[in-house]
Amino acid sequence: MTSFKTARLAALLAIAMFATGLGPRSASAQTIAGQVVDVAMGQGIGAGFVVLMDEADVEIARVLTSADGEFEFRGVRPGVYRLKSERIAYRATFSPRFELRRGESQRFRLEIEALALELAAIEVRGETSCRTHPSEGEATAILWEEIRKALAAATWTASQRGYRYRHVQYERDLGRRGRRVTAEQSRERTGFYQAPFLSQDADKLAVEGYVVDRNGEMWYYAPDAKVLQAEAFLRTHCFRVVRDPDDYEGMIGLAFDPTPRRGVTDIKGTLWLDERSSELQTLEFRYTNFIHDIDDNRMGGTVEFLQMPNGAWVVYRWEIRMPLLGVERITGPNMSRSERAVVRGYRDAGGEVVHVQTARGETIFSADVARLSGVVIDYSANGRLVGAKVSLVGTDYSATTDGGGRFLLTGFIDGEYAVGFVHPRLDSLGFTPPPVPITLSRGETQYVELVVPEPRAILAVVCPEFASSDDTRAIVGAVFSDETGAPLRNVLVTASWQQKLQGRDLLNLVQRGGRLWNQEVETVTDSTGHYRLCGLPADAILVVRAETEAENLESPPLAVMFDQDGVWYNRDVCLDEADLRRGSTGIQADCFARRELRPTADLIWRQDFTISVRRE
Repeated sequence: MTSFKTARLAALLAIAMFATGLGPRSASAQTIAGQVVDVAMGQGIGAGFVVLMDEADVEIARVLTSADGEFEFRGVRPGVYRLKSERIAYRATFSPRFELRRGESQRFRLEIEALALELAAIEVRGETSCRTHPSEGEATAILWEEIRKALAAATWTASQRGYRYRHVQYERDLGRRGRRVTAEQSRERTGFYQAPFLSQDADKLAVEGYVVDRNGEMWYYAPDAKVLQAEAFLRTHCFRVVRDPDDYEGMIGLAFDPTPRRGVTDIKGTLWLDERSSELQTLEFRYTNFIHDIDDNRMGGTVEFLQMPNGAWVVYRWEIRMPLLGVERITGPNMSRSERAVVRGYRDAGGEVVHVQTARGETIFSADVARLSGVVIDYSANGRLVGAKVSLVGTDYSATTDGGGRFLLTGFIDGEYAVGFVHPRLDSLGFTPPPVPITLSRGETQYVELVVPEPRAILAVVCPEFASSDDTRAIVGAVFSDETGAPLRNVLVTASWQQKLQGRDLLNLVQRGGRLWNQEVETVTDSTGHYRLCGLPADAILVVRAETEAENLESPPLAVMFDQDGVWYNRDVCLDEADLRRGSTGIQADCFARRELRPTADLIWRQDFTISVRRE
């Protein structure tokens, strides 16, 4: 059985930070220029491309037309060429072949016309045969031509240094159902990038497949714009026209499936176009023939395309969902044992272009963010909780509540999360409020109220064995070394009190030198130096102290009392050195006159101790 390690998304690993040239260069001054004109309107039209092709109709370079349809190729070598106009929702138009001589410049007028056939009018037929190239069928050819224009434009746009991108990349882990985010990491980058992500070479993908096991590590690949246009991809997939009015209303799709008898893990999916504008919107795909005989439709990805106002195209959002695999051991008949691979959860890896600027600093695209606003309420303190840290569990997104207990979280996040909060006072009681599930959507704001539970509920979590008792309290804390400040483990912590004596009667007993404790609760600190004392009375003065069983470490005892209005305790050390022995009495009555009232209704008191080595 293969050892399953971290899933890797190879398609997101290579981020190139350079740009290629627009076309052939030479020292001569040959130029090819002109204008693209809408034949019906008789005026120049922008947001399109002009392609320069050589004598064999191989693309040499392409340029984006200006707002009035003007274009220009500079520094072109002498040779035989022709031009092709490519614009979404317009028919491709070719110029006659022409020869460009040394030192010569030529100008052309390319008249283009809109597509007479709207994509909404294309009929979807149930095809059973495998059509291995989309250009072979009438309907698929129409869709493929519009798709190819967008893919070629996206490839060109990614190579230009005229656009400055700010994009976010992320990895998030999800549970077995693939919905709840359990962990997330993200990073943001800004610069001139060749492409948001680069895929494996199309020929290599056709041979090795889109999921490859490399020494126990699963490598997942996604198709980029170059792969989708490559002959290696087209000849290994069948194409057909589809619609999905439920999930993709107003769109028409060019679906593809692997050709029969493919022996590697491949992909099937759909390229979706807007029926009205003919613009490519989304690629969705799923892995097929997955290794280890796992069949899970949730494994795959999406790539979303965007045409910017000037006609340039970008891949602005992408994601791949990879399974986190484990091994399940099965006991069969006759006690036979076997193993099989199972999906334990998922890892989403992806990114998004969140801002695009031109070289002049003009913003041409800015993405929406999700917003989570709310308030943290502390009913036990009759107000809002100030200074609480609110966060999406498992992510880096967090905010601190203001003076009104309010908070706001924003980010490029989308999906089901859990929002929780922590606060120093709650931390000191050893209590963390349970997180609240929340669904966040891009471009939307969600509001949530987070509440500090009432004191009895907190006590029930800290001391579940006394959850049903109404008259008990608890003390929690930690013990530290006076010399090093390190937490101390296995330190004995005790709380002692006098049963059936309260208030003035207890003080009188202390004044007469009577024994203070005939009831006691004890515990020892754990590996982190923390302890908890549960089941303490609500109406008695408690003496709490920490010591090692060998009694070479000690702390001064401390007097604590709970009541309905708060917690008060003796701040002064009132025990002599001789009274530190266990079982003695030495608390003086005048110590209780100096006390501090804590304005809180907590049923748990936090008390830390510092103890030092006894010096002989």
